[in-house]
Amino acid sequence: MYAYNLDFIHELYPNLQVVHIIRDGRDVILSHLVRCGYQKAIWATKTWRRSITSARDFAKNVPQDQYYEFRYEDLVENPEDTLEKLFQYLGEPWNSALLEEGSFDIEISARRRIESGETSVIYKSRVGVGQKKLDPFLGALFYYRSGHLMKELGY
Repeated sequence: MYAYNLDFIHELYPNLQVVHIIRDGRDVILSHLVRCGYQKAIWATKTWRRSITSARDFAKNVPQDQYYEFRYEDLVENPEDTLEKLFQYLGEPWNSALLEEGSFDIEISARRRIESGETSVIYKSRVGVGQKKLDPFLGALFYYRSGHLMKELGY
């Protein structure tokens, strides 16, 4: 929801740094379906595009050093490189120890990681699952609403 209010937040904090992580919309929709039900999944077919577009529109009106965007899938595939670049953007020192077990696990994330059989703090088991398991109606609705943006983002 912050994506819709970035202009206002920027007024309150003119030196803010926005970090925008974009995740494959199909994975987002499937996550809504599993956690919240079909109605929320239908809602997500619309809000995924709107939130990304809103954040990217904000980025057009602020200096480059106030908006940083990357794909969730890049974080999963190459966490050290992705996080090192993020820390550089934030002006913070990078320490690879952050990727060690227990460094930033929270209970839900740790439980999901263990259940999926992953050993890394950043795990891959939920990447691409929407493309494989999203039902045909939700997939078609999402493609209708956001296919052009998915293509633009390289999904």
